[in-house]
Amino acid sequence: MLFPQFKDQLHREFLIDLFNRSRDDYHEDFVLRSVSLEFDLNLPRRVLAVYIEQPHAVSSALTEIESICDPANPRYLPLGENHLFLLEQHIETTASPVFEQLASYLCDQVSGKVFVGVSDYGLPANIAYQQSIKALKEARNPFNYYLSESPLCFYEQVRLGRFARDIKTDKKQDFVDTMLNGLDATEREQAITILRAYIKHNGSIEKTAQACFLHKNTLQYKLNMIKEKTGHDPRNRADIGLFYLALFLAPAIKPS
Repeated sequence: MLFPQFKDQLHREFLIDLFNRSRDDYHEDFVLRSVSLEFDLNLPRRVLAVYIEQPHAVSSALTEIESICDPANPRYLPLGENHLFLLEQHIETTASPVFEQLASYLCDQVSGKVFVGVSDYGLPANIAYQQSIKALKEARNPFNYYLSESPLCFYEQVRLGRFARDIKTDKKQDFVDTMLNGLDATEREQAITILRAYIKHNGSIEKTAQACFLHKNTLQYKLNMIKEKTGHDPRNRADIGLFYLALFLAPAIKPS
């Protein structure tokens, strides 16, 4: 069962409208709507975007949220089958323990995979909303998740994603293909597994071999094979940086 504020479609429509308006677009009719809903437009905000893999778990997530937070603040907005947005007012410059507790709680308690993106503090609602979506996309990137082992990403942690989203898909594909050129499908899959582990463990042969269930000598052979077939040496700092970018971009490419 949804919270009382969402029983009234006006609240839902207002929050959707709020997320898509800049402060310059707060016209008189919109301000009057906010007053009628007891929503202070002058308060800076922060938005938490949640992706819940199993649609049926959204309602249970709302129940978990209600058990932690004051139902009046932050505000909650389910969108579609898998997404949930939470809006809080900005009270101080330090991190909100409630929001961080909530993000961790959702990841622990809600069935299936849960990913969370959090905007910066003290922003207009529409900018905070946009930041939360970008942070959520970064959190859901399989390569990032493999490296961080965390389903939570703050906007300040978004790095490659800030420019990668502006690169056209065909250009991403060209770059990934260039970095892995010379490998057949099976070799490419093996190379990706090895490179992910090699990057995660900062080039440690021992730890990478353990992660890939390989003997160290076998791993050395595989790294040499990657170098010979692609023309890029994973042991070279410049080349491993390029491999890092290729692995980051690869999940954004939809299979043809």
